Amino acid sequence: YLFALFPTPFWFMLNVSTDLLFAAVVGAFWLVWFGSPRNALPRWTSITGIVVLAMLLRPNSLSLSLYLCLDVLIWEFFIERDAIKRRRSLLFAGFLLLLTMFFSGFYMTYFHLVLSNDGKLHYFGVLTDQFSKGIFPALPTVIDHILSWLALLGAKILYLAGLRPSYGEVLTPLFFLRLLPGFIILPGVLTLPFLSNRREQLFLFAFIAPLILGIGQERYLLPIQPILFFYGIIAWTGLFRFLK
Repeated sequence: YLFALFPTPFWFMLNVSTDLLFAAVVGAFWLVWFGSPRNALPRWTSITGIVVLAMLLRPNSLSLSLYLCLDVLIWEFFIERDAIKRRRSLLFAGFLLLLTMFFSGFYMTYFHLVLSNDGKLHYFGVLTDQFSKGIFPALPTVIDHILSWLALLGAKILYLAGLRPSYGEVLTPLFFLRLLPGFIILPGVLTLPFLSNRREQLFLFAFIAPLILGIGQERYLLPIQPILFFYGIIAWTGLFRFLK
């Protein structure tokens, strides 16, 4: 209930767009794939329909399909000893791969546009091209480039968490209200690799990695913000217990 009152989800509940619809589809994906019996037939058919629906909404839905391919091959094919189930898993992964390649053709122009404009974007007033050329000229070239790329990665993570300056004129109270969720989302992003299980880690890495390569904004994390919020609360609780 607290998360539903945060600015980002509340805004997209008022300003309905494909962001909100895609978030609902990803929520259904999470519940079906992680909450249903592993070998149940409804699980396979439902997840196929969910993935197709997601691909019709947003380009970053391709990460869901790629995650499923990896997850099925790692956990369903290599670990499963039943020959019939392994064959079914292999066919399902092949189908998802073909589906991903098919929809990639529609989104190729969009991906090219995002990557070509990435150098023109700025994070905390510094252009991406400036990060790539080095922002610490006083240091040796190798160290300068390593630290600059790490700084760009850190800046994109902060932007994804919502800890960024406003793009327009915003009243100061509203600006700080928009920042508040980031103080919970950011610890969730940083601690999730240590707190979640391997399947969740793979899912969240597949979802976040394309966003790191492209444009970093908290709106793109909307589908998984409840998960990051959950782990952020766990991280803060653990910190308070440690301090106590």
